[in-house]
Amino acid sequence: SDLFVGSPWVLTFSAGVDGEAYEKLTEFILKLGARVVPLTAEAHDAAVSQISHLPHLIAYTLMAETESASAVRLAALELAAGSFKDMVRVSGSSPAAWSDICKFNAGAIQGSLDRFANRLGEIRKLICGGDFARLAEVFKAGHKGYGRMTAGDRSVRTIEVKESDVAGRLTGILTEIQSQ
Repeated sequence: SDLFVGSPWVLTFSAGVDGEAYEKLTEFILKLGARVVPLTAEAHDAAVSQISHLPHLIAYTLMAETESASAVRLAALELAAGSFKDMVRVSGSSPAAWSDICKFNAGAIQGSLDRFANRLGEIRKLICGGDFARLAEVFKAGHKGYGRMTAGDRSVRTIEVKESDVAGRLTGILTEIQSQ
């Protein structure tokens, strides 16, 4: 079965992790064809907040705003095409489930929301100030990031852990990877 082939599988670690058990689990996951992504719980929460929780919040908010703008609601929904539908697709997910996800991940989500709100504020200033050259630079950065993400450039890294200090060793490896 191809269910896990190429899929990321996060393995969190902390002090006191049994290095041999961690290595065996890593080998098992790799045999399934998945990619092992070793992260601290905090790094996992921050990353997932950015790539999952924040997009859901944006989608729900955009859809709710469109629904509440009664003067344009019918026209907007009649005109809604690919980009809008792509953007709000996840607002079709369970509101109760996403409310719970936000409840249990509020700390990480707050950071993502703050950074996004700041970025939107910067974009608003560029548009209101007529600085479309700098706005184009923001778009270029986003376009470049999208290209990197969709290119699938995920270099394979073999992580061999034979030390008793698994958390320390993996922290060192992750620090090295992130600096590249």
